[in-house]
Parts: sequence; C-alpha cells; structure tokens
Amino acid sequence: MSPSAASEIGFAFGANTSYILRAGDSFAYSDTPCGPPTGLTNIIEQGAARVDDMALAMDGAGFAMSWTDGQGKQHYDGGGSLGSQYARLSRFMQNSISQSTPVFSTTLGPNNSFFSNSANGCSWQNIPAGLEEYLLGLIHKKQPVNIALGVEGTYVVIFNDGSTAWDLQGKYPKLLELLPQTQPRLQYIALNPHAPGHFFAAFSDYGFKWDFPSASWAEDVMAVVLEWQQTKRPPAAPAGQTTAVAPVAQTAAWQPAAPPPQQQMSAPEKHHSGWGEKFKKGLETTMQQIGEGIVEADRRQQAQHGGHSGGYHRPGPMQPPPMQLPMMTIQDDVFVGNNGQVAIVQDVTYTY
Repeated sequence: MSPSAASEIGFAFGANTSYILRAGDSFAYSDTPCGPPTGLTNIIEQGAARVDDMALAMDGAGFAMSWTDGQGKQHYDGGGSLGSQYARLSRFMQNSISQSTPVFSTTLGPNNSFFSNSANGCSWQNIPAGLEEYLLGLIHKKQPVNIALGVEGTYVVIFNDGSTAWDLQGKYPKLLELLPQTQPRLQYIALNPHAPGHFFAAFSDYGFKWDFPSASWAEDVMAVVLEWQQTKRPPAAPAGQTTAVAPVAQTAAWQPAAPPPQQQMSAPEKHHSGWGEKFKKGLETTMQQIGEGIVEADRRQQAQHGGHSGGYHRPGPMQPPPMQLPMMTIQDDVFVGNNGQVAIVQDVTYTY
C-alpha cells in the first residue's frame, strides 16, 4: 500500500465519542444515539457499492462523502449538512466527481478547517498557519495526500513521496513516540479533533495502531481490519506448488515500542514560521554583497590600468534578475496560472 492508494482506509472521530471506519468494502461505526449521521450510514447500508471518501464534521450532524453506485456512477453527499462554511469543500468534491476523479482522504477539523485530496489536486481551508506555509513552500515538489487535523492546531501530514511531518505540541504523546520509529511506513493517519491523545494509524505492511477514547470500539474495529487484511494475502499456489505466505501484520492498540537499534535516523521535517520571507531577504543580501564585490574588483582594475576614457561611473549594487512568474488571471476568486496550476489565496485549492 502506497500513500496514493490510501483511499482503501478511512477513519473519522465524531462528536459525542462517535466514530466510523472504512477498510476496503467493510465498515465499523458506533451505535446510535452516539453514532455518525444517519444520512451517511443510510448510504452505506442501502446505496453505495463503494465508498471512496467520508469525513465527519465537528458538530456531529455534518458529513462529507463521495461514493460509487452499482452502475459505476459517482456521487457526492453531505453538502447540505455542512452548511455554507464548507462551500469550498463541496465545490471541490463536486468538481472532482464531475471529472470522474474520486475524492479521497477528506478531513474536517476545528474552526471549519478541512483538507481534501483527489488524483487531480487538493483543497484546504483554515488549516494551521504553520502547516499552510509549509505546504505552499513544497507544493511544486511533492503533494500532501493525507492530513490529520487535531486539537489546538495540531496536525500530521503525509506526502505522496512517503515523507511525513507533524506538529503535535505534546497533545498526542503515544503517537509522538510512535512516529519517529514508523514514519517511512505510515500510510494513513487520523487524529481526534475533539479530545487530545486519540488517533488511528495504518501502515504499509497492512498493520494498524490506535488509541481510542472508548474500549468498546476495539472489537468491531478489530473485526473489520482483520477482514480487510485477509484480502491482502497472496493468492493460493496452484496444485503441486508451494509458496511462502508472509503473516498478516499484527493489529493491536498502541503499545510501547522496544527501543530502536542505534542507527542514523533522519529527523522529522521542521516547520519554521516565516521561512519564505527569510529566504527572500537572505537572497537579496547575498546578491547585493556579490554586486558590491564585483564593483570593488572593477574599481581596483581601473586603478591599475588608468581607468576608462571619459571617467569612471560607479554603478549601484547588483540587483538579482526579476523572477519570471506565471501570468495570472482572476476567475471567481481562483488565481489561474498559465502553467496549469491553480491557487486560491487563504482558502486554497491546487491542481497538479
């Protein structure tokens, strides 16, 4: 399982200690009255041949869901339950589906925040400022495929190259202990945005780790993930042949990990507020110093050779060449560049 294929797995922590899990074609969710919205569960039970994506709003009533019916037609539901504060998310999901591009890995977080991803691009709104700055600095090099939004501006992000970054601020201590040891294998992550500490994680070896607010969740969740893991076993060997079958990765709630062997380990990527402005100022300073050095060398050369006829004119500091930016046009608050990339200021949508 690669980060881009993580759409097989989805988990959402809901209000009032509710949850919903999707693993392949199987589901588990908490019972009413503390269950997910009935509009979502009705689609799962009655109409959906395949659920591509689902997310629960903080208020306990709203949800976002993309799904495919038995005839292969894709649908988006939940926009009415979310309200106008999520109009951008609804537009992104509807546009993706209209292009026959399933949406996956949508997350709804505090302060009407969200992140949503499809094969053609991603969209977000009201995410933590440090995370947004970090994404904007990297969006042309690698793309986020899964973002978990937690309490008080915490987050974990997984990129399409398998790298991860996080800022947990001590709110999820068990996950913080786990991430440095498992980040190359981390494929999907969900944080509880209602209360600190709780998370759900899936890995490339088809294993899972979690910390739930209620022990009653574990039995149903375990049954679903074990059923999904069985679909990942190698096919049986033809008669007369034998094949080694690797054991399915053990699934369990979080347990303290044994100390890792002493080896070089890359530190998680850091996010520094204002790094783009600092880089710009540093570049300007460096170019000015280079320009002044060239001017000084030229002055010395002229002193040695008697100068140029007509006198010497000292130029100003060397300026860096102007940056070649894409031409931008405005279309319904969307900035469209001639390189095919799209960005919305503050509430952001990118197409790849």
